[in-house]
Amino acid sequence: MKGPLSGVRVIDISRAISGPYGAMVLADLGAEVIHVEAPEGETSRFRAGPNYKGESFHYLSWNRNKKNVVLDFGSKMGKEAFFDLVKISDIVWNNFRPGSMERLGADYESLKKINPRIIYVSITGYGPTGPFKGRPAFDVAVLGHTGVLNLTGEPDGTPVRPGPPLADMGGGIFCGHRRSFGASRKEPDRKWAARSTSPCRTFPSLFSLTTSASISSPAWCPNHWTTRDTLFPCLTAFTRRRRVISLSAPAGQGSPGRSERTG
Repeated sequence: MKGPLSGVRVIDISRAISGPYGAMVLADLGAEVIHVEAPEGETSRFRAGPNYKGESFHYLSWNRNKKNVVLDFGSKMGKEAFFDLVKISDIVWNNFRPGSMERLGADYESLKKINPRIIYVSITGYGPTGPFKGRPAFDVAVLGHTGVLNLTGEPDGTPVRPGPPLADMGGGIFCGHRRSFGASRKEPDRKWAARSTSPCRTFPSLFSLTTSASISSPAWCPNHWTTRDTLFPCLTAFTRRRRVISLSAPAGQGSPGRSERTG
């Protein structure tokens, strides 16, 4: 069954999480995603932890439904092969630091001379402008800068990092959805074709509830939202049999709901 992005070709030269995850979203929607790796392999292939036949779960988690090709951008032949791919593709997708693609001669201004219809996507930690524009960013740094770490953990305890890489994945999802809309329009005049997205700017939109509360009533907003004040009660506890019970109910609306699982 063809997806809504069937017929769209994406060159994915990103690495780590946010870029590969966002490109995987496009692949899941039916796009042909070609993941370009260096001769030594993409770094996430070799991360510590569980693996399958020698390949890291980290790499396998963000790269399903993709094709793979090895290109050496340090060689003339590798660059020429990349430019040949640009000629027949719709999207070039990267998550390098600002300035890296310019040094490679693969920035938007250079690539649109090869393919005027190309959509150029750049995911950076803090965006292309501002005091942090050149800084690298990892998931936990974005969680800290956006204040998300202040929303986790017990009310009287220290912040707790969420298990999944939410900032990286959130940035990838937002970028993937924006680009999928652009690729599906196929307009000849693409003044919006070069766009930069950053997890630090897009990820906070997932927390509109807490942001609105903080702005409208700072005194009411708690430091930690593990036990949200909009629900009473909203908590987890252990039973004598070591089962975890989760309790919650809208304030003023009767008895709390109840769910449990084996802990």
